[in-house]
Amino acid sequence: MLPPLVQTDPSHPLAEMILAGYRPFLEAASPFAALTLFEQFRLLCAHRTGPMGVSSLNRYAEKVLSLHRLIEPNTPWYKGRPVLIQANSYPLRLFNGETGILWPGEDGEGLKAFFFSEGREGVRSYSLRQLPAHETAFAMTIHKSQGSEFDWVALVLPGEDSALLSRELFYTGISRARRQVVLVGRPQEIEAAVGRRVERASGLGEKLTG
Repeated sequence: MLPPLVQTDPSHPLAEMILAGYRPFLEAASPFAALTLFEQFRLLCAHRTGPMGVSSLNRYAEKVLSLHRLIEPNTPWYKGRPVLIQANSYPLRLFNGETGILWPGEDGEGLKAFFFSEGREGVRSYSLRQLPAHETAFAMTIHKSQGSEFDWVALVLPGEDSALLSRELFYTGISRARRQVVLVGRPQEIEAAVGRRVERASGLGEKLTG
């Protein structure tokens, strides 16, 4: 278990996990290889907002990776930016929860958004202006990760006694890892989560973590 994260601390042990987890896909030779390697590791959290929420952790990951010159997030459109689709687009066959990666196209037209093709034997690409609602996906909520598995996961606890982190959600986060899960936070947060059943959250967690 790692100690709680201080958002401005690039020397926190979580930074090394982010580098180890994301460097392989960012140094990949093709969008297909990048998409495959991106599924090895993921940052998971309970909240969308707040100091330990998705937005903050995505910014932290970008800071760490840019310090090591693996990405150049000077604009929202940069090579290697992972994206999580937030709205269904039936004409494009892009659906809520799908992840893709911004990567240079082979036609010399600059960055495109790449996703696995059906059957995951290749990739399909879209122009950036085609993308439906989406967000950066270095970090994602436990709720959004359901149905996915990664080789290893860093589960960042909220840093407070959050009603969102129920026993069920905590176990869901742990079960996303095929091989290893590392918890970031304090032991008492785990104790509180394990002792809190989802009924006590009165459905609030499902509404706020989607």
